Order: sequence, then C-alpha cells, then structure tokens
Amino acid sequence: MRPVVPAFKLRPPAGPAHPLPRPRLVRRLDAATEPVVVVSGPPGAGKTVLLAEWSRGPVARGDCAWLGLDPRENPPGRLWGAVLHALRGIRPDLSVATSVQEWTPDHWLEDLLPSLVAELAAGPPLTLILDGLEAVTDPESVRTLGDFLSRLPAGVRVVLATRHQPGAPVPALRAHGLVAELDPGDLAFTREEARALLSGLLGRAPGDDTLDEVYAATEGWAAGLCLTGRVLGGSQDVAGGTAARADRAVGDYLTTEVLDRLTTAQLDFLLRTGVLDELSADACRAVTGTDRAGALLRELARTMQLLVPVDAGRTAYRHHRALRPLLAGLLAAEQPAARAALHRAAACWYREQRDTASAVRQSVAAGDLPAAVEAVLDTWEEAVAGGRTALVAHWLRLLPGRAVAADARLCVVAAMAALSAGDPDTARRWLDVAQAR
Repeated sequence: MRPVVPAFKLRPPAGPAHPLPRPRLVRRLDAATEPVVVVSGPPGAGKTVLLAEWSRGPVARGDCAWLGLDPRENPPGRLWGAVLHALRGIRPDLSVATSVQEWTPDHWLEDLLPSLVAELAAGPPLTLILDGLEAVTDPESVRTLGDFLSRLPAGVRVVLATRHQPGAPVPALRAHGLVAELDPGDLAFTREEARALLSGLLGRAPGDDTLDEVYAATEGWAAGLCLTGRVLGGSQDVAGGTAARADRAVGDYLTTEVLDRLTTAQLDFLLRTGVLDELSADACRAVTGTDRAGALLRELARTMQLLVPVDAGRTAYRHHRALRPLLAGLLAAEQPAARAALHRAAACWYREQRDTASAVRQSVAAGDLPAAVEAVLDTWEEAVAGGRTALVAHWLRLLPGRAVAADARLCVVAAMAALSAGDPDTARRWLDVAQAR
C-alpha cells in the first residue's frame, strides 16, 4: 500500500499577506549550476517563501515538484513513497513505486534507486523541492537520500530547505562540488531590503532612526522584521508601548517555534548561558557546571541557527540579538534566584581569562560592585604600562554612577590613566578627589 500524501504537502503553502520578494536570492538560485541546492536558516528566515517564489519564476528549469516534509516522512518507506508521489505530480508516467510494507535496504539498492534514476534520466529536466528536511533524521532515510543525491542524472535538481545546519549527506556532496548553498547570512535581509519590506508593511517609508533600531534588533531576520513592521504599521503610538508589543510578538514567535521544541536540558542550558556575551565551551561550562557544555553548544548551534558564530572555526558563538532579550526575561521570570549567581560565575571566569571589561560587566549585573572594582584594580597597571589607557578608561566607565569618585583607589587609577594619556589636568583633578576620600 502506497503512503497517502495530503495534497497540501505537494504545493507551496500560502504566502504571507504582504509579499516578500527576494530578487537577490532568486538570482542566486537561478545562477546555481550544482545539482543540489541547500537553503538553511532558523525558523522565520524566509526559506519556504523564497522557494515558493522561485518555483513559480520564469527562468526555465523544467517542471517543479514540491514536497513538504514532517516527522511522518522520517521512516525510509514513507519518505520515498512521498517523494515518488510528489514526482508523479509532474511525471505521471513514472512507473517506479514502493510501499512501507515492501521497503528493505536491498529493495532500495537493487530495484528502487536504479529504476528511479533511470526513469528520471530518460525524461525532461525537473526540480524537486524538499521543504523541512530537518524532519528526516532516521539514519536509513538519510543514507538513502545521500544515495539518490549523489546519483542525480543530468537535468535533475533537488533543493533542500532545512532549519538545521546541513548534516549528512550534504558534507560529502559538498566535498565533490555538487552543492550550492544559501545560509542564514544569505537569507538575512540587507538594510535596503529591510527598508523596502518595512515600507510595505507600514504604508510609508520608515525613518532612518526607526530602520536602524529595527534592523539592529532583528539583524535582518525575516520573521522579526515582519512582526515588528506589522505592529508598527497598526499603531499610531510608535514612541510609546508599540516597541514593547513588537518585542512580545517576536518573543511569542521564538517561544513557539524555537524554545518550545527544545528538550528540558537544552532550554535550561540556553537560559543559563544567556548571561554570557560570547559562548564558548569553557565559558558555558563555567556558568552551567555541566561537562556536556561543549556538546550542548554545538548541538544548539546546529539545530537552532540562532547562535551566530564569532570565529571561522565555529568554536565560539553569540546569541542572535532577537533571542537574547527573550532569554533574559525568561531567566528573570523562571529562575530569579539563579540570575545573580550565573553573572558571578561568568565574572569569575572572565577574570581568569584576563577579560576585565567582561568581568566588570558581569559583576555589575550580579550587583557585586566590590568584585567589579577588584577586577579593575587587578589589571589596570599592566594595561597602562602597555599603553592601553583608553581601555582602562573604558573599564571605569562600565562602573555605575559615582563608583569611581567614591573609591580613592579607583581615583588613582583614573589619574594614572589620564596622565599616561597626556592629560595632566584631569589627572590632577582625580588625585584631588582621591585625597578628599
């Protein structure tokens, strides 16, 4: 018996109320000559909308079959039954068939795969779009997909859309030059694309200040831009509570589409590491206390794609700017007692790394002013001796209010930094303040 595939999975879903044309990315897809194209990005990055637009485009690429994947297509028999069903929508004469009951690895290698490749090779060009590839995790399904993609006949292209960083079989195909890719950086709207999108949502061109604020908060993430634009477009009170409503809309989306899909261990790890400016395995281990910190970090970076790499080797990350405020709010609401302890643990780790600025910020966030002061006092002489007086001045500015003036030791630090910077008048004033303490 062949799997029944609902009709809605065989066509692109309805597009958003406001069009999201992506001509820059459509041109990239049109220009790709590789037989496999991978479009990967976090939820709301615009993968499906982009591919729906591209599949209806005028550039000649043969007929286009669409299959939306979900966990029901995870077993190999169901996966290939659904793929064949989608292909028959544009190739009704396709005779190769399979069913869940008759599926075996031998059936795949000896019958189904050779027959499918041969029939596709004998027909005209076509494109198969598989949307939601992250749902396919069964090792046998992944292996068979690799078998198929590595044997695609000329004129057949397969496009894979996924929320995850591409895993098997993509790396092997990439090594053979068979893959073109669009990643989260490619999918992010440029500033001018964001301006055009917001203009449509607002019914007017956004001011530069509004554009800068929204673009900085969303980093060009499509869902964030759309949600914020719709809230702003429906309100006359841009300077009042509108920003808070936009933050809630973005937070609700991230909660349902990202956080609610995490395991308890993953969510707890993400909340606790939300206090860090930069996430490395060692820093995460310091604030969470788990030896699995490195593995959890890599796992979340791969599956969420909302942890942004900060180095080429992908050994350290930062939270996407749309995600971090949500994590801070959830931590304050769900684990209020843990917040200060996490900041103190982070401050201690940063002091061990001689990262004074981060140590000061974390100590201040923990409400531990004495620790912040000690972090400056531990390292200021070395910094001044090395000519980094501007850095010392920056550390002092991170301290709250009149904290420097209230501590004679910090007044001396400020004086020495000013003197080393060639400002004896300021140095003298700080020494006068120190003598008054």
